Amino acid sequence: MKKTMSKIMVALLLIFSLFSDCITSKVNADTPNFGSSIYYSFDGNNYNSIPWNSITDINLRTTSTMYVQTRLAATSDGTLTNNLWTSIINSDASGNEWFTFADYPKVSGSSELFPLLRMTYTTDGTNYSDTKPALSDLKGVKVTLNGTLNSPESDGTSPFVTVTAPLIPKADYIINSGMVNQPMFPIRGQFSIFYSWSIQEWFYSMSPSMNKGQFRFLNPIIVGDVTVKYVDTDGNKISDDVVKTGNVGDSFNTEQKVIDGYTFKEVQGNASGTFTDQAQTVTYIYTKDPVAGGDVTAKYVDTDGNKISDDVVKTGNIDDPFNTEQKVIDGYTFKEVQGNASGTFTDQAQTVTYIYTKDPVAGGDVTTKYVDTDGNKISYDVVKLGNVGDAYTTEQKMIDGYTFKEVQGNASGTFTDQAQAVTYVYTKNNVTPSPKPDDHSDATESSKVKGKKKDSTSENKNTLPQTGDNDGLSMIGMISGLFLVFWTIVMILFKRKRQD
Repeated sequence: MKKTMSKIMVALLLIFSLFSDCITSKVNADTPNFGSSIYYSFDGNNYNSIPWNSITDINLRTTSTMYVQTRLAATSDGTLTNNLWTSIINSDASGNEWFTFADYPKVSGSSELFPLLRMTYTTDGTNYSDTKPALSDLKGVKVTLNGTLNSPESDGTSPFVTVTAPLIPKADYIINSGMVNQPMFPIRGQFSIFYSWSIQEWFYSMSPSMNKGQFRFLNPIIVGDVTVKYVDTDGNKISDDVVKTGNVGDSFNTEQKVIDGYTFKEVQGNASGTFTDQAQTVTYIYTKDPVAGGDVTAKYVDTDGNKISDDVVKTGNIDDPFNTEQKVIDGYTFKEVQGNASGTFTDQAQTVTYIYTKDPVAGGDVTTKYVDTDGNKISYDVVKLGNVGDAYTTEQKMIDGYTFKEVQGNASGTFTDQAQAVTYVYTKNNVTPSPKPDDHSDATESSKVKGKKKDSTSENKNTLPQTGDNDGLSMIGMISGLFLVFWTIVMILFKRKRQD
């Protein structure tokens, strides 16, 4: 019996082999062979083929977008017809959607094949339409060859078509559905190479013991980032933050930077440690290197800008504070300050000017004298008073009987701390005496009178101003003469009355 069954099995295998060869001969006689490959990428640039003997992991914490790509390429010569098509469907075999489309799938192909390709869209995974639906409603696409094309193409290259779909994992849905760490076929697709019987599913399992083309979503572990900050002693940011990420329990290390113009002082927080489910901060603190600033010069001047005390020069580093002082200066009173009396050093020189008004100081008297050429006083002195530095002027007088000759000393100037004298010198005017009349009518009377005149002349001589007398003396002499005349008249009248 066993021998009979063995013979039957061998016969069936021979018949199947012959049938397969016949079919293959027929197909190869008319159409080229095609190869199909499935690829994936997590960055859209670097693609890897899906291994059929292992599981591909998708880390939900680090994967924002996953790219799935199917490629069909002719491996022999022949004629291509519209029986060539391929599709990508965003669901597993049960219709569960574990991704959303990040964008509409893109199709590319060889130069002569690409213009003959047609993309249609499905919102239910079964029915396709040329109308592009909203991205949120899209469930899959199908690319079909519309026309006939020979392989190879006219430039000698083999025809090929590639369809790429960008997919975003639905992390919350995956976690809540309990599909974390579970091998699965999250997406599916089909391709047909000229005959309906050759339609194949991309992702399938030959037996429960074979995990071919399966994916597995890894459990996302909530991890608090470690942020490294770089600041000065005032907390100001002096370099970009560095953010470290990792899984709970993973170790981390932070680095002390070399920052121009600053010197490291200390670190606050754990410079190294392990990631936890809480955010952590590590702060590197630096002190600013001293940079010499421009000098600050304090000047002390009067209202005319004249220096009245030594300058004071302050030095320091940029951003250091400075203060200048108002001096007490003898003989001056503070008025105002120009510039910043206090502030911070910069890279530029600064000037602060303290302005003072001069205190008044009594100056020495200026005495103006009026004398003749012999130095005799001929008019009263004039005394001028004022403060040191004040201006003065003196005046030339008009004095009867004298003519101005010259001035000795400064007729005008400023008061100093010393007494000053200004002398106006005059020359005496010459006086020509009047001639006496010749009268002999009364000799006796004349003799009497002459005797009296002699006395009067003597008296007058005594009362006339001597050379050098001033106007005051002349006045006194005149009054004395009048008084003498009056006294003489009184005495004469008194004698006559006694005689009567």
